[in-house]
Amino acid sequence: MALNVSLTTTPQYVYYGLTTSDDWFEQGGNEPWGPRFNKEYFNITGTGEFYIIPICVHQTSPTKLTTTHYIIPEPELELIKDNKAVVLFDYAYEHFLSTANKQLIVNTINKYNLDYDSVIFYSFNYKDIYEEFRTVYFHWVLYFKEPLTTEVVNSLATTTNRPKKLLIFCRKFIDHVNYRKAVGQFIFDNDMQHDNIITMPNVDDPITEFEKSLPWEYDIDCSNDSYYKQNSDTFKQPNNAYSKTYISVVLESLFVSNLNTASGIDISEKISHPIKHLHPFIVHGQCGYLQQLKNLGFKTFDTWWDESYDYIANDTLRQRAILKLIKKLSATSFTELSSMYKQMLPTLKHNENVFRSNYDSKIYTNDLHKYVNELILLKSDK
Repeated sequence: MALNVSLTTTPQYVYYGLTTSDDWFEQGGNEPWGPRFNKEYFNITGTGEFYIIPICVHQTSPTKLTTTHYIIPEPELELIKDNKAVVLFDYAYEHFLSTANKQLIVNTINKYNLDYDSVIFYSFNYKDIYEEFRTVYFHWVLYFKEPLTTEVVNSLATTTNRPKKLLIFCRKFIDHVNYRKAVGQFIFDNDMQHDNIITMPNVDDPITEFEKSLPWEYDIDCSNDSYYKQNSDTFKQPNNAYSKTYISVVLESLFVSNLNTASGIDISEKISHPIKHLHPFIVHGQCGYLQQLKNLGFKTFDTWWDESYDYIANDTLRQRAILKLIKKLSATSFTELSSMYKQMLPTLKHNENVFRSNYDSKIYTNDLHKYVNELILLKSDK
């Protein structure tokens, strides 16, 4: 059964239905994938015969969970009642669904008496599985970050003699137990700044010699968060940092593997930068991170160094293994790193090709299309 499928034009912004005006606050629109999703994935040109009602689920949660829900406008409710629409709770840009945000979705389902066949949850996290609603996994980071031009990629591939060894970008210390800061402290204690490109942010009220040495900067002022917020549209990791170094150390947003709020592995936009810049990588991230990248079609670098850290569940021991590897590679000669890089080029080009193919194709929406088509058939029989 072939039907035109459209996104409803509302709600571009969704509000929580709370009891007092002080508790109202705005949700973001369907930004990171809205425009491309609209124009490409469902070929939307106008009024369709079947509709997806998108609700963008934000990671920030209100406090009054018992009375809080998303508001679905009356025209959209009529479409649902007539079996002409499904609600898509879009959480494809965040890596975990908190208990609070799950409750918001459940409250909305209960508020409007939405049945199981009227709801799809679009999740960033491949481990998100819920009995209350159909879940579709979609990793937007690895599909929506634009590849570099062919000219830039070719230039990177032929630049095999480089003046620095490791590249470590750290814009801010965000984790609860200072795992990122511990990396900076380790680098400082082992005097590893000179042969590597490393950024680290300021800290308030510095006490230690390491803290007093901050910020460490490269090309762009990353020392305070206000600069980033004011310039977020133009803030980019500079290409020349990659052409000047051999290996990236990716400091992921999450490191702790058993956070109560996280049900899976955080793979953020940070890994996209080395992949599209033909850079091998070590990931300072959660246990199983590299394995999940492999599951997504990418290759890693266990031919050239020990990646057993990816299997270490204990966070302290995993970080210890990663820091040991960082120190070893930082001590490796430039000649050996250049030779290693040349050997890695087929793997690096494979990863860049997977990244580019993901961006160019529509394969990553296959599961969503599958669920939507199944629901169309179910609803057409009602």
